[in-house]
Amino acid sequence: MPTERERIHGEVLRRQVVTYDELVNIVRQTKPKLSKKDIQDIYIEPLVKQKKLLRFRRALFLGIPLGFSDDQIPNFNKFLVAAKFRNGKSILAYHSALEFYGCAYNTFDEVYLGVKTKFAPFKVCGIKYRPVFLRKRDLHINKLTVSNNVSIRVTSRERTFLDCLNQPKYAGGWEESLKSLESLNGIDFKKLLELIVDFSSSQLLIRKTGYLLDLFRDHSIYYEELPQDLLKKLELMISSSKIYLDRNKRGSKNIYVSRWRLFVPSNFKENLRGI
Repeated sequence: MPTERERIHGEVLRRQVVTYDELVNIVRQTKPKLSKKDIQDIYIEPLVKQKKLLRFRRALFLGIPLGFSDDQIPNFNKFLVAAKFRNGKSILAYHSALEFYGCAYNTFDEVYLGVKTKFAPFKVCGIKYRPVFLRKRDLHINKLTVSNNVSIRVTSRERTFLDCLNQPKYAGGWEESLKSLESLNGIDFKKLLELIVDFSSSQLLIRKTGYLLDLFRDHSIYYEELPQDLLKKLELMISSSKIYLDRNKRGSKNIYVSRWRLFVPSNFKENLRGI
């Protein structure tokens, strides 16, 4: 029969990541009257010293299997840390949202979390967790299941699309962003248009969206059903001025796309090569 510490360790391993309150509740399943101080002294501290638990961010714990170190956890689910961080109030965004939806072209060892107040980036099991700013933070956020009935807040597919166009640096740059978004299935194009309006989107984002939807419709099965009237509505939203897709490349060779009144780097479509 396992000891009480072995039982606690096993339960944390099953969940992989737990909060302090969850750890207290695990102990109290068999020791309901034990004080938090006694739980800390009798169970938590010894398990941490034995390197069976890793404490991080003060109130979060990672279960460490026997024979492994805290940076070599088998089948580590990096999204569980994001789900537990700040009591589930953070939001999975940008490239991390693309990974969660299963369309990211590459897997990163960084997780982007939309939060109200910044935090110092931290690492768990080789994964770096970074704060990012999200405009209208609570707009178009989904609550989805990570594993073991643990839920996480994630930007919707439609919002993820726009966020990555707006800040491609958080999606791995243009090449990674385009190759990932091209495989993003399940976009509700009506909601996408509504979100652009809700965002009071800039002229640049409106034109980026129109241009890239045009591009994806010719390259991806997930955009074949894109309604033509949506593109026409986007066209009606743009002003008569001409804009550069990448303002840092004004001095470089650009191609003018008259439909969107947009100057696009001449090699921009090469970002989709190799798909």
